[in-house]
Amino acid sequence: MAIAAMNKSVPILKLTTLWIFVWIMVFTSTDALKRKLQTNYWPNCKDFQESCNIARSLGDNVVYTKASTDQNDNLHYVFSTIGIPTVMLARTTGADADLYFEWDQLMSNDSTNSVFLKNTKGVKVEYMYAVTFTQLIEYNDTNDHADLTNKELEQKNFIFRDFRNFFWKTLPLMSNGDNEIVFNSTTDSPAKQSNNGSISFSFKVHENDGRSSELPALVYSANVTQFDFVLANYTPSFSKSRFALEAVLVSLTDSQMSINEVDSIDDEYSPGVFQINNWLSNPKKQHISGFLQWKPVSYLSESRSRKSATKVKHYKLADISDRELSVEQVNSSIVLGLFGHVFERKDVTVKASNISFGLSGDGFYLENNYTVWSASIGYGQPPADALSTTVIIIISAGLGIPVILIIFGGIYTIFRRTRGRSGYQAINNGSINRSNPQVN
Repeated sequence: MAIAAMNKSVPILKLTTLWIFVWIMVFTSTDALKRKLQTNYWPNCKDFQESCNIARSLGDNVVYTKASTDQNDNLHYVFSTIGIPTVMLARTTGADADLYFEWDQLMSNDSTNSVFLKNTKGVKVEYMYAVTFTQLIEYNDTNDHADLTNKELEQKNFIFRDFRNFFWKTLPLMSNGDNEIVFNSTTDSPAKQSNNGSISFSFKVHENDGRSSELPALVYSANVTQFDFVLANYTPSFSKSRFALEAVLVSLTDSQMSINEVDSIDDEYSPGVFQINNWLSNPKKQHISGFLQWKPVSYLSESRSRKSATKVKHYKLADISDRELSVEQVNSSIVLGLFGHVFERKDVTVKASNISFGLSGDGFYLENNYTVWSASIGYGQPPADALSTTVIIIISAGLGIPVILIIFGGIYTIFRRTRGRSGYQAINNGSINRSNPQVN
């Protein structure tokens, strides 16, 4: 009877499984936003050739990418190594507009208002923020704690390399598209000819939704630019050297920033990693603010794998307005051109955090002479990891089919029993003649 019930349920099972699959595909798909990307190296240089030539000789690069829609909901990205490596993002709505770069002012001692929107009629600036990288920190991790705040570390164990002293080049594009920007430095200044390895920031602007093909496989959207920071064959100063970056986030808001750690139950895309970190410029209004997002993992080889993975650690957000060096670093960047003097504005928030690479027992930087860290910069709600359609189908099949078998098997059994009872004659209904039984 059980086998018969199963055979009777097969068509129903097929129909139900098909319905589950269609339901999953409908509810896991969305109308994804798509943007048109336009990238310009050295924008507006034709109007300021002399100043642009000076900028090139100093390694002061500027790349402008406009990510637009037909509804004029536009994102303006500026990638620059003027002063220090910087990414700026501005969102505009209402009408079409472009950023204009006044190079004479930009290369002067005070670059305030040297980057601005042109043709602003009907244009509304919804939000602006910037992420800058001020310095490379090297420390001698004598006790292998992989922690910048370890109290056993003395001042002599630290070397701070100011990114203002590095000479940056824009490398040829490493992808088939025109929207990948690579800033690379092999020397601490243009005067040095020795090659001390390579430090690079590689930015990729996205036009739609997807997921990076490289570990840790970060999710992206049309509001996101992803980047890799690579430290390759860099000669360390200590046998137990580890490295860290100081990052500064500048936001056109007076709200408090935070770094949130979001846990996940799934490591399908980045094996062994069950967390994602979001540095939010305005946690209370995430849909109209900016973020820096990463998973707490970096890799010790170019061919990224779980075997070469090591830890990424972030530290408490700090106010740097009273740190003279940090103020000078931020003011040397292109941030001054768009935001003005951010440390004097009450409607702008500036916070810094250190991000270190390494895990106790991984052999220090010298073991592999390579570190790559991936992160995302974007506008609005940070992308979140979700179970893939494949995993959902497998779970649904694994849990759903047995339940369906039990339900339909039970229904069929009840139906058979009910049908059997309806054709049964009771002994006392007179159908059997006890006085004259017939025997064949």
